[in-house]
Formats: sequence, C-alpha cells, structure tokens
Amino acid sequence: MGNVLNELFCGNPQRVEQRSRRIASLVSNWLAPNGFLILIEPALRELSRDLLLVRDRLLDILPLTVYSPCVHSLPCPAVGPGCVSDWCHEDQSWQAPEWIRQIDERIGLRKSSLKYSYVVLTRTGLSVRDVAPEATSLSSPEPGTQSRVWRVVSERLEERGKSVAYLCGMEGRHRVTRLDKHASSVNADFGLLGRGQTVSTGPLELRGLERRVESGTPVRILTGRPERC
Repeated sequence: MGNVLNELFCGNPQRVEQRSRRIASLVSNWLAPNGFLILIEPALRELSRDLLLVRDRLLDILPLTVYSPCVHSLPCPAVGPGCVSDWCHEDQSWQAPEWIRQIDERIGLRKSSLKYSYVVLTRTGLSVRDVAPEATSLSSPEPGTQSRVWRVVSERLEERGKSVAYLCGMEGRHRVTRLDKHASSVNADFGLLGRGQTVSTGPLELRGLERRVESGTPVRILTGRPERC
C-alpha cells in the first residue's frame, strides 16, 4: 500500500485505530501465510509518526512481526512516551528518468534522492536481522538486554573530533559516537554508516546521554551499501 494510509480517515482523532482495523481486515482476508505487507508513506513528520503508530497497533492486534526496517517487533521508540517530534524515514539516492528531469528543469526542482517512510510486516517471523549469521549470536531476543543489531536512523554527522550516528535497536534509539582517536580497523565501518543500513556492534559503553564506540568495539555493516568516505 503506497501513500494510502494518509488518505484514510483524515483529521479523525481515531484515525490510527480506524486505519489499523482496516488493514487488519485486509491482512486477515488476503495476506498469504508466507506473505509480506508493505506500507509506504510520505516522509513528512506527522504522516510518518501516524504510520509508526499504526505499526505498533497492528502488532498488538495481529500475530505479525516486523521484517523491516526495524530489527525488532517492540514498540517504536520514536513514538514512545515523551517522544512528540521524532519520526523515521529513508532517503535513497536515485537517477531520475529523462522525462522527470525535463519536468524538473521546467519547474526549477532538483531532486537527487527519494524520501519515504515504510514498514514491512509478516507472519513468518523473519526479520532483516536474519540476513547475517552473526546477527543471531550478537543480539538477544529478550527486551532489556544489550542489543547489538541496529538500524541506522540518521545520516552520519561529522562533529569536531568525532563522528555521530543515531542507531535504533531493542534498547531504543541512541546517539552513538566514535571519537576520531578511537578509529580502528575493527570499527572502520562506523565511518561508512548511512541512513537505512543494518549494522552489528559489540557492547556500546554508555557515556552521559550517548553510547560510545571505543577503539576495540567491532562495527560491521550487515545490509545497505556503505557510504563513500
């Protein structure tokens, strides 16, 4: 379903529940046992947040799990208690077809990437974390334990003396930093992180309000193309 949810029950305070019930009916009647439900919405903050709320509600009322983009099927931290302005979206580079380039030239629009929010749900229990053998050994299925498989939910930020990225996993969404002096061969992939990738790490030490990649902390990109330095 592409750009459909935001058209349903617009402005209704109960829109999340109504949308969830509508999709639940479709899933019950039409989704094959080994099928996948793909929901795509615009990357605007409010529309993205509504999608995340529908995600959480569907997991409550149906025996579904999240295949992607999340590496878990726990409640989404972006719309958790106290989070009123966070949202989650993808940003994919693309080469526009010639006919779109001609339109863009006429209206003065330059779009080098496509932004969207999405979630893929399934009854199979599969997760994007299953794509790499080490994902199973590096992470625990129990909430509240140290998660070592993450989704990158921001661009990599270069600040003075360090690199920063926001990672989301079973323990929530965290600002993760690597000081330039701690760059090493085992965490070299941290310097290639980009939005939408799935990564594995060793334990990330908590320093104040952020988690820290040390020189001996392994970091590996599991899915998604590494960014060029």
